[in-house]
Amino acid sequence: MFGNFFKEGTLHSIAHFGYFGGLAALVPILTGALKLNRAPWTVFPPTFWIALGAVLISIIAIFILKKGFGNAMMAIGITTMIPGFLALLFSIVSQEQIFGALSAKITGFSVVAPVFSFFVEHSVPKMAYIAVAYIIIGYLVFKMGVKLKEGF
Repeated sequence: MFGNFFKEGTLHSIAHFGYFGGLAALVPILTGALKLNRAPWTVFPPTFWIALGAVLISIIAIFILKKGFGNAMMAIGITTMIPGFLALLFSIVSQEQIFGALSAKITGFSVVAPVFSFFVEHSVPKMAYIAVAYIIIGYLVFKMGVKLKEGF
């Protein structure tokens, strides 16, 4: 029984992490595409396709694991809003403030700081638009899940 619980919990975590990671990876790609006025798959082709694949595979996994369309939609909606809120935070608060707070709280943050720095430097100008879109889409998907769960 505990093994089955652990297995399902692990699969849920992997599916949500894949979905969140894919969406988070798409933020700078979509921002770069907007900045260059190009299609997203032409800006960073391998990263775009890997991120999109992670999102699609994770959506399928979440639908299978949640055992209900409404529950799955609610989970996907909430998970969609997270990168939107993070992107919005990075577009409002200065990089130095965020990095200072994270390095004070997280041991070893200096190891991943260059990745976050690259993300912020290449995405902040148009990131707010994409962030708001993620938040709105996530909210709408969540509300659809609630309605489906309640049976309209």
